[in-house]
Amino acid sequence: MSFYFKKLRFSDNNEEGVESIDIEAPNLCECFLTVREWGGATSTTLGSCKQLRTLYLNGSFFLTSTEFYDFLSNFPFLENLSLCIDNRHDSLAVSSPSLRNFWLYDDCDLEEIEFNTSNLLLFKYINAWDCGIGGFAIKIGSGELKTCMECHNIYKVDTLWLLKISQFLQKANSFKILRLINLYGRVIA
Repeated sequence: MSFYFKKLRFSDNNEEGVESIDIEAPNLCECFLTVREWGGATSTTLGSCKQLRTLYLNGSFFLTSTEFYDFLSNFPFLENLSLCIDNRHDSLAVSSPSLRNFWLYDDCDLEEIEFNTSNLLLFKYINAWDCGIGGFAIKIGSGELKTCMECHNIYKVDTLWLLKISQFLQKANSFKILRLINLYGRVIA
């Protein structure tokens, strides 16, 4: 069945979970999908949604980086991506020339993340599972937009953690601004 809506929000409240998600909506621009941590969608297809600009995924969607990479390649105009993916078992490769904002809620090490995103303006990394749906926003300073990485850390900041940030920034080689927000000792609601 094909639909012509522009926005979709789906949240799985079923105890058994969702076996698969298959959406055919060629005019879809914004998609927010939430599935259960266990029993999440083993198959997610949005292949006909070529106009997708904003994608929010929360739950168990992809077990491998290859599955995610193949999925993401279906969206040539994707500008905003927010991921809170449970049960990921390997590195995360993000490749999208149109991507401008990328929010990642994941407890992975930064060395597990690979970028190929030539137009990325904001990478927001939160190493906690507080995956609330937030709005995507770019703060415009005086003059041109500058690439920014925001890192929200719930762990104690030590020399090793700072070394990992430094290595990630060298590898990414595109961020002009770094914002570190240390949430250690705060209660995450």
